[in-house]
Amino acid sequence: APCARAGHSWTAVDGRRLLLFGGMTTGHRVLSDLHEYDAEAGTWSGALDTAGGAPRERWCHSACLAGRSLLVFGGWVYGLAPMGIPHEFLNDLHALDVDAMAWSTPAVGGVPPRPRCQAPCFHVPPRRAAEGRGFLVVYGGACHNPTAPEALAYGTLVADLDDFNVLDLGTATWLPVRCCFPRCRGGVNAVASWGGAAILSGGMHSDPSAHIPRFKSDLVRVSVMVGGGPGGAGGAAGTAAA
Repeated sequence: APCARAGHSWTAVDGRRLLLFGGMTTGHRVLSDLHEYDAEAGTWSGALDTAGGAPRERWCHSACLAGRSLLVFGGWVYGLAPMGIPHEFLNDLHALDVDAMAWSTPAVGGVPPRPRCQAPCFHVPPRRAAEGRGFLVVYGGACHNPTAPEALAYGTLVADLDDFNVLDLGTATWLPVRCCFPRCRGGVNAVASWGGAAILSGGMHSDPSAHIPRFKSDLVRVSVMVGGGPGGAGGAAGTAAA
């Protein structure tokens, strides 16, 4: 079985296979290992050998299944101040072919999202052939304010995010997005894809100078509509409703 950890991703591949990736374990050690659990047999695979270039270690990253690819986006490389290692937030994208068990790093165009952790993501399947492989949606999350020293209050150090980011998986391009946002929040880790949308549950928001974040218990339904933008360019619009 994998070592004890938190901040990992846990993704169902089919009726019996679940993949666990990354996370953090004892001593603030951040991980990049991949394990498979057989839900029918109730057994772990042990750390899997994969082809291609595996993602670097991370925790609190985003992950979801799109077709037969496990997509991993962003996350947090935890810093260790005594060793002079700063915190680092990521906005890279990696894809694991769950049949060939091979990693790839797609060359992605457009303007990428701000580096972040604790951001839910979900796959919007294509509704017609022209939409190719569908779309990856990344919402919100959190990162550190780059200008704030770590001695400041938690709410001043943390930057909670409220942006939608839509990646066209067919063209590997981040699209310009027009949105109606729910209030910015991090830690939204309960997301269910439903009818081309998603249900966001809870999360937390940190007001400036606050020492304790405000936790949320609401449900927000997020819909994403994709179409032609100005000048024929692709674009997306997101709407959110309680």
